[in-house]
Amino acid sequence: MIWLATVLAAFVLANFAASDSISSIETFIVPLLWHGPNNQITTLKEGISLALLLNVSVLLPDTLLSHKFSDGGPDLQLVTNELFDVRLLRAAGVAHSFISGAEQAGGWNRTLDALLYFRDEPFPAVTRMLDAMGLKAPPMEHWLRSPISVTRGCSHSHIRKLGRMLRPYRYVGMLCYDDFTLQTHKLAGTLLSDCGADACCQAYKEGSVALRHSLNMLDLAGSFVRQYIGADTPFLAVHIRPMPDPCVELWRQPQEELSEREMEDTCRTDFMLDRFVPNVRALQAAFNLSRVFVMTHPTIRPRVFRMLRAAGIQPIYMDMKHLATRESPPAGGGGPATAGGGEPAPAGSDNGGGPAPLARSAPSFSLLAMVEEAVAAAATVFLGTAESSMTGMVVQ
Repeated sequence: MIWLATVLAAFVLANFAASDSISSIETFIVPLLWHGPNNQITTLKEGISLALLLNVSVLLPDTLLSHKFSDGGPDLQLVTNELFDVRLLRAAGVAHSFISGAEQAGGWNRTLDALLYFRDEPFPAVTRMLDAMGLKAPPMEHWLRSPISVTRGCSHSHIRKLGRMLRPYRYVGMLCYDDFTLQTHKLAGTLLSDCGADACCQAYKEGSVALRHSLNMLDLAGSFVRQYIGADTPFLAVHIRPMPDPCVELWRQPQEELSEREMEDTCRTDFMLDRFVPNVRALQAAFNLSRVFVMTHPTIRPRVFRMLRAAGIQPIYMDMKHLATRESPPAGGGGPATAGGGEPAPAGSDNGGGPAPLARSAPSFSLLAMVEEAVAAAATVFLGTAESSMTGMVVQ
């Protein structure tokens, strides 16, 4: 923690000189939420990184939006300060507050002063995005194109130009997803990159790591590992995610054989259907792992689990009931249970489970996925889907 704070402090001081101090008024970068929760988390990380780059504050949303494709219906509440340990942001020197705090303390009416967009293409459905966050758009003359982006580069001269552009504004909406620097949502993002002169790459590399799971999220994940996998038991974690969303719909079909033509036309990961089981078996053999924790979209679990079981692999998986309470290990020890078959007692039913650690976040598939990621991050070996932001969260 001391190392992280020291590195970030040095980074901020260096870029403070580079950006000539953005403004005499306090400026807030407001990350605008795109797509599902993992993509939204990437957006938050990019917002934190931009705020560090410009030596300004980041204004975090009080809640994330649930994933329409997974959860459907109205947005389900995912409370930001329940999901993440905001104390780590503070310790790392990230100046931040929440939208509700700005509203209450400063009388902000939730109207942005400017929009900053990182793509060359037309602006997206801004009004709809802002409505979902309870925000209002500025006049269109304050819809700005960022001089820094993946395509335009991110040198210190670019940063100074952006600093001058944002100087008149207090609340700046950041319209960015995977545009701040290269492939922030995939695999390790820039964490293993040699960034060279790319200051945005370096900012993400050093700043994004300050946004981490809360202790309660880690508690849920650790409890599941102890009860269903076994404390200190090596295991393989697997994330199977056909891409894009219409490919998931194909995998949902009840027939065993799927059309090769449809798979080729619809899926960018058509190879996955034939490869994932042999890859799981190969990793089990290479690392001598008998326990396999599986993450996949709930609607395609039947197909994925049938294929694994046909190969003699018993999947361990997390379900909605495991979000209900904090579980205690079974009295007297004993072997770990398997959630994929021979179900143990539901979480907290008769095994001494404690109170729900996420009191304000609604149980949802979106929340389940985030806790699954914390479980997978504890694995001995991880087999992921390179295109998926969920895999990216685990790796990062």
